[in-house]
Amino acid sequence: ARIGLLRVHCILGDYHGGLQAMEPLDLHNKQGLYTKVTLCHISTSYYTGFCYLMMRRYLDAVRVFNSGLSFIARIKQYHSRSSGYDQILQKMEQMYALLALAVALCPAGTKSLEENVHTSLREKHAEKIQRMTRSELSVFDELFTYACPKFITPSLPDYSNSGANTSSEAYKLQLK
Repeated sequence: ARIGLLRVHCILGDYHGGLQAMEPLDLHNKQGLYTKVTLCHISTSYYTGFCYLMMRRYLDAVRVFNSGLSFIARIKQYHSRSSGYDQILQKMEQMYALLALAVALCPAGTKSLEENVHTSLREKHAEKIQRMTRSELSVFDELFTYACPKFITPSLPDYSNSGANTSSEAYKLQLK
């Protein structure tokens, strides 16, 4: 339930509330209850890291993404035939994109990466990280668009203005 609450806070754009929802859980405990279900563990890493990233706590985001990605690297071979394997791979790719954003914004974060995560990050996004360090905003937009959750607006749409398309307002606000 707490991880579901984290996700709701995250897609609403309430990152502080999302992290508060996770306070009772010890995210450093490798034997925690949330670690028993693979997709739950991955979702926890993804949404917690995203909250840290959006709150500009880049080193914390790097630490959480590193932990989640090293977990995926360890378990990926055991889930290759499971029904959730595609979801695992998609979240992994999204976390690498978010990790690239965090590393570009805070290069000191690379010091805390595990070797396998650092190697994979270089293979996947080295060129994009270099372009982001040169302040190419289009790369930031591209990676954020690919890796962000699907945001929602917490208010009702204006039904009197039927021509207005408000479906992307929440996304544009978070991108900004």
